Amino acid sequence: MDVLDVYNVSDITYMDLNPANFIELTNHEIESKFTPNPPNNLEIHRTTTYNVAIFIKFSKVDNLKGVNFNEKVYFPKDEESLGPVNSQLCILFKNEWNRIPNFIKFYKRVHNVDRFLLYDNNSDEKPSTEILEDPSVIYIPWSVPYKHLLTDKSNLSPDYTGPDEIIIAQNSAYSHALKKYHTATWTIFLDTDEFVVRRSGNPSLKSILESTLPSTDTLIIRGFWAGCNKFQKNEVYENLRRISKRSTKFCMNKLILRTRQHMFTDCIHRAYKTEGSTTMLGFDKGIYFFHLYTLSEKRKGCDCRQYCNTNDRSLIESYFY
Repeated sequence: MDVLDVYNVSDITYMDLNPANFIELTNHEIESKFTPNPPNNLEIHRTTTYNVAIFIKFSKVDNLKGVNFNEKVYFPKDEESLGPVNSQLCILFKNEWNRIPNFIKFYKRVHNVDRFLLYDNNSDEKPSTEILEDPSVIYIPWSVPYKHLLTDKSNLSPDYTGPDEIIIAQNSAYSHALKKYHTATWTIFLDTDEFVVRRSGNPSLKSILESTLPSTDTLIIRGFWAGCNKFQKNEVYENLRRISKRSTKFCMNKLILRTRQHMFTDCIHRAYKTEGSTTMLGFDKGIYFFHLYTLSEKRKGCDCRQYCNTNDRSLIESYFY
């Protein structure tokens, strides 16, 4: 698959490419794939870190005529008629359908998130009818391999210092979400094992976003590992209301981006600079997330001395709302 999606937004056509097929080509080589001639006002955009996205934008193409790229004609999809919302939450996942319903319920109930973008990265199971019929959910099959092994780094950014194996599914999905689903003021990027806590008396993400200054384009939220809390791996998700211990160890930052001001993320945990400012949401004010350590497929077990060493009822209190 060369092209992940082609769609019109206002007077622009976007073409999201499969990074595995094009990240090792120069911009000139990519442009030469259009025949007989490149579209008007063509621009090629790509990230410069190991978490890769690459897309092309050009003047709007008639969706009846299409555009010929790499010996195939693509017909741009019409702009989706989605109304404006305050927030949307974007996730990329594989074989996590058992988590999705509780995840959505949590963010609807606790943080009043308006819309959910579910990028399904080659799951074996199909989504339930209940999820597909939820008007707040947009389901997007994202049929690109999660990773890709580089064979030639010569055409990457001169300052590229990343590994030979790059991630191609995640940032390409995030970039797609920011461009195509631009009617949300804010886009939140999380995984299904990450829960933004809301202590008793604290504001929801909805309230925080509504009160953020117009001059701010990027919000950063800090995460802390939360261990097994004496639950088996297959029991953790059903016992979120009883998770009362976490680590003091910081794990990572995640992003909340003003949608129209961004086209992709930088290494998914950082944002590219815009004209607007960046604000770190206050851990001291109880705005952070639990990252459930034992749910990751990479984790074989929980060292409770490290990941369950601090009492914190914030996740429990979140369920009071």
